Amino acid sequence: MDPAEYLEKKHEWQAMAICGRAIIRYAQRHAELARRQAKAEKDKTRKKELEELADILDWVPANPPRTFHEALQFMWIVEIVGHFLTICGNGSGVRIDQVWWPYYEADMKAGRITREKALELVECLWLKAQDIGSPLEWPPIFSATAGFDVGWAPNICGSDENGKDVSNDLSCIALEALANLHVNQPPICLLYHRDISPDVVERALDLVRTGSGQPSFHNQDLMEKWCFTRGWSPEDAKRVQLGCCVNPHIRGRAVTASGIANVGAIFGVKLLLEALGLFETPYLPGKPEFKDPRQMRSADELLDAFCERLLFYMKIGVNSWNLGHQVLMEYSPDPCNSFLLDEAAERGVDLTKLHKEHDTWPFMVFLGGINVADSLSAIQKLVFDDGKYTMGELIEALRANWEGYEEMRQDFLSAPKYGNDDDYADEWAVKTLTRVHDGTLRQVKDAWGWPVTIDGSTAAAFQSTGLMCGATPDGRRAGTTLADGTLSPMAGADKNGPTAVLNSVGKIPYMHSQLLNQRFMTQFLEGENKKLFAQYLREWYEKGTIPHIQFNVWNSRVLRDAQEHPEKYTNLQVRVAGYSAFWIDLSKETQDSIIARTEQSLGC
Repeated sequence: MDPAEYLEKKHEWQAMAICGRAIIRYAQRHAELARRQAKAEKDKTRKKELEELADILDWVPANPPRTFHEALQFMWIVEIVGHFLTICGNGSGVRIDQVWWPYYEADMKAGRITREKALELVECLWLKAQDIGSPLEWPPIFSATAGFDVGWAPNICGSDENGKDVSNDLSCIALEALANLHVNQPPICLLYHRDISPDVVERALDLVRTGSGQPSFHNQDLMEKWCFTRGWSPEDAKRVQLGCCVNPHIRGRAVTASGIANVGAIFGVKLLLEALGLFETPYLPGKPEFKDPRQMRSADELLDAFCERLLFYMKIGVNSWNLGHQVLMEYSPDPCNSFLLDEAAERGVDLTKLHKEHDTWPFMVFLGGINVADSLSAIQKLVFDDGKYTMGELIEALRANWEGYEEMRQDFLSAPKYGNDDDYADEWAVKTLTRVHDGTLRQVKDAWGWPVTIDGSTAAAFQSTGLMCGATPDGRRAGTTLADGTLSPMAGADKNGPTAVLNSVGKIPYMHSQLLNQRFMTQFLEGENKKLFAQYLREWYEKGTIPHIQFNVWNSRVLRDAQEHPEKYTNLQVRVAGYSAFWIDLSKETQDSIIARTEQSLGC
């Protein structure tokens, strides 16, 4: 072995061993504390619980778990040390119902546990997840993740390597525990596939009906397709899972737990306004020459100018990414999480370098893409097709934030909008989003040859980003929220019902992780309506292009009352983006953006 390689592996393995011993010592310290508390405890039942806990912590994670209780404790110690204390990032995205099943099944057969006790243990684990809270106190970050706690996103359901459904009773227990507790942690990701158990889907819809916004639904077929777009093998694709929100990784090979490093975020709306000449940006070498939109003959020319600028900024962004990733490899290795990955541990390679080999995953967050598409649609319709307004008039109206141009604004608001199964508007959404990703971003590669992509984990940035963006040609005023998620229609623009929304969204080809919010009322998840809702969910899956969907089920009357009387609604939860939050933890602006979402009906 080359001496430099030998020393690198030796040091990496030594660091991993230190981390492994630290994880074990962390558990042992808790075992010692439990014994001290047991010694002083007068209540016999509690004393016995503490003694049992001490015995479990003495055994795991130093040794393989022998029981269901030990399996849960093992996993939680690893999550705390590896994914929250070492580097505060997202959780591991473990497919818990598969990992826990052998221990649960053995305990049930041996009579060591009852289903009721197993449910209680999972409830205790969910309470521990809720207890962590959020470390994101920096105001710009917090504003984009309003009400967010930890990003630990356990996965349930899905299929195995042979395509067989792996849903089991633990899938149901995970859902029941959340329904019983009324907490918003952890954000459970349900992997949906063609042969998923109808009983588990029914349990999931029962949880949706509680208003918690849980679980989120993910198309496993498209998660596997993502693996192929990033160069992973078919074998690896069968091990795909979600680490947080909507971002995927490969079990045992790559992980998002070490914090999300990305190329950056592009405010698509701001970039469009720059292309329209509505604000000046500093001169930078190589920056595309400004093209006067008043001289353009179609919205396609504006989209060309938009993508030219996007490509320019992405080349700058990927240079920063290259340097940042190199610094991480050299000065900020992560031996603890490397120790928890099969390949990294086997080869003695830090995960920051392992990612360089398999997929560094240079991604950006693209905000306001639907607003850009709706704006281009409105411009093409009202300026170039109908000739009702000129580009000069539109630019002046936008510069004035539509003040004094209300009749004109109403025309632009009424122009064809994505989300209504209107081919005119939907074609602009398809054209815009495919040009942005396939036609622009994937032209840019990082220093290790991996193309830039998009991650749909926008969190609540649709609201905070809107505060920084001027008025737009879709009729939106300056400082107001953008379309939430990355596939969701602009709030209130989808007027033709939920099937029309799916038809619009389904026209967009699958390219990368995406986020789609929908809002229904509770009556559409009750009685016979629940069967219709299950069929609607199946229709979402059968579209074959929509990777994700999630639901809010509170009506606006309740939410407005909760704004006026928060003390009466301390337990009310809503789905914000890739996570749920307690209503009282959200700013009024974020609350308003959720109220503005269209209340869909299955009758439409």
